[in-house]
Amino acid sequence: MQELNAFDVSNLVKESQILTGGKINNIYQIDNKDLYLQIYVNQSKQLLRIISGKAFFITKHRPEFPENLQRFCSYLRKYLLNARIKEIKQIDYERIIKIVFETKSDNFELIAELFGKGNILLINNNKILSVIEEQIWADRKLKAGETYSYPKREESKEMFEKQKQKGSNTTMSSLDEEFSKTVQPKAETAKKKEIQRIKTIIEKQTEQMEKAVKEAELNKRKGELIYTHYAELKEKISKTDKKERTLKVILE
Repeated sequence: MQELNAFDVSNLVKESQILTGGKINNIYQIDNKDLYLQIYVNQSKQLLRIISGKAFFITKHRPEFPENLQRFCSYLRKYLLNARIKEIKQIDYERIIKIVFETKSDNFELIAELFGKGNILLINNNKILSVIEEQIWADRKLKAGETYSYPKREESKEMFEKQKQKGSNTTMSSLDEEFSKTVQPKAETAKKKEIQRIKTIIEKQTEQMEKAVKEAELNKRKGELIYTHYAELKEKISKTDKKERTLKVILE
């Protein structure tokens, strides 16, 4: 898929306005590029997916989320769980989306850079609290403790207007369809895990059965030998002193 342009981003921001006022229920992270925000809004749950440098859309496809939290996700949960979305906007004419969150004590901003390598950052009073991926450039540093700045381009507005004239077919639905092709649905993943669990049980039971069959064959052979040599064994045991009639002596 082609990289989003600034006008595409403006359309996504318009679609995302239905999330304004929503409350953050949970936050998930797949890898160092893929973030999910679960939002309760208008008596329903919405799942916002942000792919660093690539996309920003509401998804209908819920994957199997990893049990172990990554550092950035853990940081976001600390500050944003139960926060409300106050505003979602595009920064100037750039491919950057800012989500403003309101908590009881403070306001925070989640910045999604949807160009180049991309990045996702948590900001407070223009200071970077955490980033999904630390990056250091000649003109700016994207790391905790630094002041956030974005690369402004003088021709941004002019380019935006040209893109606007051409129009855009990019929607949240089209992005969801495109980027969800490789998403493993939760139900399907759970089904595969259950199948694997049953396979493991069957393999262990098969191994135990094979072992039992071998032991049964060995015991049968022992019984046959005892029956064949019964008279000889009886005679030897009768001649053995009672004190020496230990299991070891008899077996020898």
